[in-house]
Amino acid sequence: AFARALRPKDHEIDMWSSAVNLFSKTVLGTKAGLELASVEHGASDLLFGPLPDYCKALVIAGDCGTVNPILDGPNDGVVSVSETLLDSPHSHLTLWAPHNLLPDHPAAVR
Repeated sequence: AFARALRPKDHEIDMWSSAVNLFSKTVLGTKAGLELASVEHGASDLLFGPLPDYCKALVIAGDCGTVNPILDGPNDGVVSVSETLLDSPHSHLTLWAPHNLLPDHPAAVR
């Protein structure tokens, strides 16, 4: 989300790549951070595919207000709530928690 929100101009790509890689490694860890930083905007459907119609998906979003002013609207510091909405049918749950604490939130565990 961070990489998509601040897509660079052509002449800023080297500086941008370094900043995104450093940010993603620091915030998300080396494995997940590098994996997500390498995905081009719009390429996630090609990599992961859309959810099948029979799949009942629950998307959990974090909303701590506007923690990261670079993102549009309410966000968890990494992803805006609006970015968590899918085109396919799904359930959506918004919790008051920052991105890194969502997996341990009591409502997310239930």
